[in-house]
Amino acid sequence: MPILNVSEELASFIEKVNRQGAGYVFFQDKLGGEISVIGTHRSPEMSFDVTIVEIKPDGDGGFMVSRYGILELQTMDYHGTYKHAVSNLRDGLRLHEETFPEALRTNLSRWSGQEVEGPNIANVFKRTFYQMLLKFRLAGEGSAAAGTVLAIPQSVWDSWQPFLGAPELEDEAPGVKRLRVEPSTPPEQPLNAYVCVFDLEATNEAAVSPVQIKHFIRISPERLTRHAFTEVPEHILYAIQTEDSVLATIKQRLGKWWPAFQVRGSKRSRRRTENPKT
Repeated sequence: MPILNVSEELASFIEKVNRQGAGYVFFQDKLGGEISVIGTHRSPEMSFDVTIVEIKPDGDGGFMVSRYGILELQTMDYHGTYKHAVSNLRDGLRLHEETFPEALRTNLSRWSGQEVEGPNIANVFKRTFYQMLLKFRLAGEGSAAAGTVLAIPQSVWDSWQPFLGAPELEDEAPGVKRLRVEPSTPPEQPLNAYVCVFDLEATNEAAVSPVQIKHFIRISPERLTRHAFTEVPEHILYAIQTEDSVLATIKQRLGKWWPAFQVRGSKRSRRRTENPKT
């Protein structure tokens, strides 16, 4: 239930806004509902995972929404189903009600991993990239969001690398990185848009694993687009033209059934060659 639905909490929040000059609330799926941008015939409907809103006194005894920010969360997506893991956890709680934490710690990998297969890496990128380009562009543009942050685990960031051409990171400011910029690149107006790469300290014995911030990266939608749609195709085209090419693979497959395509003599080892342009 939204906390502002409780009269005492609302009164406390109002008092703090008046005393401190500003206060912050957030909207999320089950806490006040997601905030959405209405679709038109020329643009899609779009919702935000978490919307952080700044409230200030308006000077006339009322209040105003002064600005808002967008926080997006993307976890790893896996093949398979979670229903067996959920069933195991539910049964574990029923059977080990008094000692569930210890039972969970002992059986975590077995209970949570049943019928869960490997990560669906391509899907993680495809279902995130387009909408994030839009939301990054909203950061600081006119009356749009004051900023956009996409928070992703290290595993998701690692899975993105082939789809972005494995871009190098460089320091932009203390604690902030950016995608490496070539000296000849024209200067860009920096947006208040970031990717926050985090990981959990799984070996920490605390009940809730502490979060480690691995990278805080300022994002340029234009640079991100160039990596995904210019540099990656260049790498693919180079790979197609090398010994480990699509045509070679097709001929090898045909050779299993068609003698004309069978390779005679010694077979050369096939090795992927890196693009010398990188």
